[in-house]
Amino acid sequence: MNDLEIFFLELAGGVVLFDFISGFAKAVYTHSVASSKMRDGLFHKFAYVLVIAICILFDYAQAKVDLGTHVPLVLIACGYIILTDTVSFFENVCAFNLQIANMRVVKVILSVLDCVKTYIDGQADDAINKGKHAALEETNTIAELDERGKELENTPTENK
Repeated sequence: MNDLEIFFLELAGGVVLFDFISGFAKAVYTHSVASSKMRDGLFHKFAYVLVIAICILFDYAQAKVDLGTHVPLVLIACGYIILTDTVSFFENVCAFNLQIANMRVVKVILSVLDCVKTYIDGQADDAINKGKHAALEETNTIAELDERGKELENTPTENK
């Protein structure tokens, strides 16, 4: 593990902790503290730990089996966790402090983070629903062309 991965792990852990604390503060403020919600939240956070653990394992495997490329799975997973929990943190804080909610900088941060999260989630949804990433969809829609630039499927057999 390199220093950047350790930094991202520490940052993700800190953001998750702040999200949990702000979520509890929001529940206290709104008089909606419930053990079932806390249990769900803790299992949600535990799922993050499992995802990061499998990413660390796969990063280790990539280092052992040299495939000629390395996908930084830990950084990607931590980046997603940091993004989603930062949005959640700001939503929680805005729920119990209207002054913070009305700050322009917070509105901008939430808008940007929400747009990025929506984009990432949309890409993930496409990958799940279509069985492939949306970015790969474009490469599959390009038809094979003949010398004249026509699609081979629509060209009569004798001209192929």
